Amino acid sequence: MQDNNAGIASSTKTLRSIKLKEPVIVSPQATVLDAAVLMAEKNSDSVLVVGMTGDTSTPTALKRPLILGIVTVKDAVNRVMAKGLDPSKTIVSKVMTSPVTTVTPETSLYRVVLLMNQNNFRQVPVLESDRVIGTVTSSMINTSIMSDIIEDIKLIATIFR
Repeated sequence: MQDNNAGIASSTKTLRSIKLKEPVIVSPQATVLDAAVLMAEKNSDSVLVVGMTGDTSTPTALKRPLILGIVTVKDAVNRVMAKGLDPSKTIVSKVMTSPVTTVTPETSLYRVVLLMNQNNFRQVPVLESDRVIGTVTSSMINTSIMSDIIEDIKLIATIFR
């Protein structure tokens, strides 16, 4: 008996099925140069600009990180370098993209692809219970979807043998 579910896995797969990239985080006061060095060290195309929520009298343990913005390599080039700004003196909070669009681990790969294509994103932070658990990139999703397509083709090939 043949499995009639060819293609179902790739259409229902969520971000839980992908190993996410470790988030690269900087404070709002970091310079663009600091962010660029960190991106190079971590082999990342972006850094998340993170502050803390809660009032200053709250113990640090009770404060939660808050994504204030994102700075990408493209932002550094277009908003700093191309405008002749000094990356060692320009702080990330002045050039970051904000607000940041995020997804959850339950978001389907196809939904993330649609979101990225509609907004011209190449990476999106993944949040779970208001906590950044990683970043997903378009190439990570493409690799996963292509793997599923190859498996579907192999399955179809066995049906027609």
